[in-house]
This record gives sequence, structure tokens and C-alpha cells, in this order.
Amino acid sequence: MLQILQAFLPSMIDSNHGHVVCISSMCGVAGVKDMVPYCTSKFAVSGLMDSLGEEMRAYATGVKVTTVYPFYVDTGMARDPAFRFPLLFSAVSPTQAASDIIQGVLRGYTEFSIPKILLPAQRIIR
Repeated sequence: MLQILQAFLPSMIDSNHGHVVCISSMCGVAGVKDMVPYCTSKFAVSGLMDSLGEEMRAYATGVKVTTVYPFYVDTGMARDPAFRFPLLFSAVSPTQAASDIIQGVLRGYTEFSIPKILLPAQRIIR
């Protein structure tokens, strides 16, 4: 991710235009038992994007940033988790996640979760 930013961000800043979109995870907002390495990497993504967003705003670069916090996207890469409230927290298809990400970027969100209620709820609870 850092190499991609190093490659593209300078030209975005020079042209005063661009959008950096990063996929974190709800595990980058709240730690999860038995997932320390994964949560650590997702917290790092969140910190990077927070800092990058502050710099882009402070220097009025015209470059926008968006951080996406998906809960569980059913990509087949991980075993299906058992959800405590399956009606509220079911897996999202990759197609639905992609659609939600595109809509969030087009709406100019700096950060959002999939499903959308999770990030605001997490911020209230903590």
C-alpha cells in the first residue's frame, strides 16, 4: 500500500485531483480475539488513512481519501463465522460490497462501514 501511495500520490497532489480509497475492516476499529495480526494490520490502515486525510486537508491538495470498514464479505477466503445476530450481521456478497464502496466514494464519504450502521454504532459504544 505504501509503495502504491509513493507511486501515485505525488502526481495526484501536483494535479490537485485524485482519490485514495483503502479497504480496512471493522477489525481495524475494534480488536477481535484470536485475530491479533489481522487486527493490527487493519488498525494500521486506519491510522495511515486518518493521517493521510489530515495532511491532504491541511495542505489543500484537492486529493480525497476514503476508508472502508467492511464487517464480513463472503469471498471464500475465510470460514463462515457464526454470527450472534445473523439477521443484523450477515455476510455481504462481494458484488454488494463493491456496489456499496462505489456508492460511498461517489457520495464523498471519508469513511464508512459495510453494513453502514456498524461504524457509527461502534463509535457510540466505545
